[in-house]
Amino acid sequence: MFWFGDLNFRLVRIERDEVERLVNHGKFDRLLDFHDELNLVRQLKKKPEPQWSRYADMFEGFQEEKINFKPSYKFEVGGNQYAVEKSRIPSWCDRVLFHSASVPCKVIKYDCFLSNQMSDHKPVACVLQVDIAKVNQERRQRVYREVIRLIDQLENAILPQCVLDPGHEISFGQVAFFETYETGVSLRNTGRVPVRWHFNGSDAFGGDTCPAFMRLTPTTSRIDVDSQQSIKLSLSLKDRHIAEAMRRWAEEQPNPVFRPEDILVVVLTGGKHFFLIPQADLVPTCFGLPLAVACRLARPVSRLEPDDLRAAIRLAYRRGSAAATGENPDKYDDDVESVSASFGQLPGFLTEPQPLPREVVRLIRHIRRHHLTTQDLLTDVTNTEEILRSAELLTSTDLMDELPLESIAGKSYLQTLFVYLECLPDSLLPEPGSPLAANLLCLVLDLAQELLANSDKNGVHRDLLCRQLARVLCKDQPAGSEPRQESERRILDCLSRCLSDQPREPRFRLPAGALGSSQPLPL
Repeated sequence: MFWFGDLNFRLVRIERDEVERLVNHGKFDRLLDFHDELNLVRQLKKKPEPQWSRYADMFEGFQEEKINFKPSYKFEVGGNQYAVEKSRIPSWCDRVLFHSASVPCKVIKYDCFLSNQMSDHKPVACVLQVDIAKVNQERRQRVYREVIRLIDQLENAILPQCVLDPGHEISFGQVAFFETYETGVSLRNTGRVPVRWHFNGSDAFGGDTCPAFMRLTPTTSRIDVDSQQSIKLSLSLKDRHIAEAMRRWAEEQPNPVFRPEDILVVVLTGGKHFFLIPQADLVPTCFGLPLAVACRLARPVSRLEPDDLRAAIRLAYRRGSAAATGENPDKYDDDVESVSASFGQLPGFLTEPQPLPREVVRLIRHIRRHHLTTQDLLTDVTNTEEILRSAELLTSTDLMDELPLESIAGKSYLQTLFVYLECLPDSLLPEPGSPLAANLLCLVLDLAQELLANSDKNGVHRDLLCRQLARVLCKDQPAGSEPRQESERRILDCLSRCLSDQPREPRFRLPAGALGSSQPLPL
């Protein structure tokens, strides 16, 4: 090892004039042995001095060739005369030291070049003869691999390490419409350093963390060593999500509620990723059914065989897709064994086509008979418990039964109607997607006008009613279409023009006999 440069060692405990006299007489040894800082430090082990004790180990094991040249500092620039400053005593500041434990090292020359006049220092050079050992490549590679392995071990020791309990699959079990389900996982820090983590796509990092019908708490945190973080996952199928889940359930997807892209990703900052796979099975309900199915069911959904309901939903979607692309929808009839061609020979669970879903008819009939003048009928506050009870009645009781009057408030029935409309996969506005959708839109606007005609008693405000209807009637548009917010604004404008807050007869009543004659559904 070589250590060289301006090491700034000075001559001490001597006057400048005496230094110059000894230098001129070539008495370098006396100056170096008794006044050079480097040599004074090296003598401390033989003769300790308190003021020098902290330098005792300086350059221990290093050697220096005997100096036989004048001090290299400080000269006048451009000449060979020492600087006239009295405070600058000539010194051997510029040195070449070397450490050679096992390799022979012979000094050929150690000298100062006085001819160089560009600086106040004179260059010092040392020429050495060193025997270079031949490298044992095999041993070198072995040592190299050991060092790399050691570095990997050290790096791995400081990497964040966590364990996910109970595992990567998260099951919500069987889930039903509008209910809230909760489960959880635990992230345990098993490493040697604190860990920061976050869900991929959480608000702080941009993007979507999870499906819109799920909630994660928390989405990021810090976990100390030997500590853990509990993460709560909750699920509530509402709105448009129930229609998509019903469609996947009809296609017999093994995980109908979640799509493959709904995998949750837990990211350890500076570490690995964990993948959480949410799973849930669906309890079918009358909410989220296509109108083509809802208008033909002969029995409540809860009394249908799952395979029959699946077949009907599959056929409705396939025929709808074919019609939208200009294909012949009848070609899909033979694909569904439990539903005969075009429903020509009706299975036991289907009826002749009705113009409206019986669930909607039951809700609107009940509101018209009992709640048109009920005070505070329209509200932004959702009574989840009563909506769940009314949804259960619509799904499980006979389609012609009257809904109970006492146990569920009129405003909850109205909210249930709005929820049903919001869950429909069919488009009603800006343009009805089918004659069935047009029938349903007429009936809903008819009811809205009747509510406004009795606004002096029920307190229904026109603007609030239009806003709520616009929200539930607006459906997500295909990619490339106008944004949902713009579509909802157009629907709101349409409703504001159609509905009047002045008392008058409804303008949207269905034609006489439109409800069919085989099984009439009186309104």
